Amino acid sequence: AEAAALALENESLRDQLHVAMRTKRELLPVTIAAFQSDAVSATLTINCGLRDGVTRGMTVIAGGNIVVGIVTETLTNTAYVKLVYDPRTRIGVRVGSQTLAYAQGDLHSGLQLELVTASDPIIVGDSVVTSGIDDLPDGLVVGTVETAAVTPGGLFQKATVRSAFDPALGSTLFVILNQ
Repeated sequence: AEAAALALENESLRDQLHVAMRTKRELLPVTIAAFQSDAVSATLTINCGLRDGVTRGMTVIAGGNIVVGIVTETLTNTAYVKLVYDPRTRIGVRVGSQTLAYAQGDLHSGLQLELVTASDPIIVGDSVVTSGIDDLPDGLVVGTVETAAVTPGGLFQKATVRSAFDPALGSTLFVILNQ
């Protein structure tokens, strides 16, 4: 049992080191205390709060620079995180290497891309990362384009993005303290 716990801690520290080296940011390791997803929202409760320096608006990521969500409320020892695919979440993203758009959370399909013209190059399988045009750091992994099609009238595209974050993959996350 102790060896398994040490192996998990080792993996968590390697994830933290890998993420910290890539982002050059100060990261606070946190654990998911609770996960809630219902018909109108998707949130996490994490085990760190004001006493640890966590404040509203901070970005929460998983290993591999995967954006998880945004801290919406902090208490002394806990904080609440609105997940990236919560319908109240809208973030600036970059699709592929050049297309800028907004991604709106959607509980049924992950995220919906907005403001994408029909001429913007979007291909199923394109990577989607944060663009840095809002309060989130640039270059965090959001997910992958799952569907893309020109809307009736031909001016815009409708595209869905599958979030790279899956709460079932582990309970250790990181809060970016100095974004």
